[in-house]
Amino acid sequence: MRKLIYTLTILLTFQSMVNAQKNGGGFTGGIQAGMSIANYTGVAGNPSTRSGGTLGVLWDVKIYKGLSLQPTFNFLTQLGYKESPTATTATSIKVNNMEAKMNFVYHVTEDKVDFFIGAGPSASIAINGKWMYRNGTTYSGKDVTFGNKTTNDLRSLDLGVSGLIGFRFLKTFFISGTYNRGLRNLTPNGASPSINSHYYAINVGCLISQKSKK
Repeated sequence: MRKLIYTLTILLTFQSMVNAQKNGGGFTGGIQAGMSIANYTGVAGNPSTRSGGTLGVLWDVKIYKGLSLQPTFNFLTQLGYKESPTATTATSIKVNNMEAKMNFVYHVTEDKVDFFIGAGPSASIAINGKWMYRNGTTYSGKDVTFGNKTTNDLRSLDLGVSGLIGFRFLKTFFISGTYNRGLRNLTPNGASPSINSHYYAINVGCLISQKSKK
């Protein structure tokens, strides 16, 4: 399932770029990095949000006037933290993910400033994770296990929706804000309580135009 999702995303991205080149529209490609504020609801007593990092590559493929398709691949760290009322014990979780997005983006450009807003589906796959425990001054930890068995901690594949808004300057540099909401219950076997992920992110990056040859 996970291989199929990433294969389809890559094929759709490639086909969109080919169509853009044939139509003379060209496309832009680049990198982005930033900070995320993430959380898991329903795990470890609903932990509070914690900040993590994002790093990714993206393309912006023109498909119509003012409208583009923006496939994005990110490395993303999601964290959660739960402390007892007396602050004597605490539990935290850290999960590293590979994420793919396919946003439809609308652009309004004026005076070399491009305002954009968009939304689309997302899919992420957990690479690895870590539980950390504190009891007084004693610390311990163990790996997060992924799978669909009752003995596992979380499902590895998450499916969701994403939205973004931002500005691009001088046709190259941009800053954007993103919200992503996981829709899949990450509890193994889809059992209760339901575990879901979500995060906010602020990214900065640059895009370089790839114009078609005529």
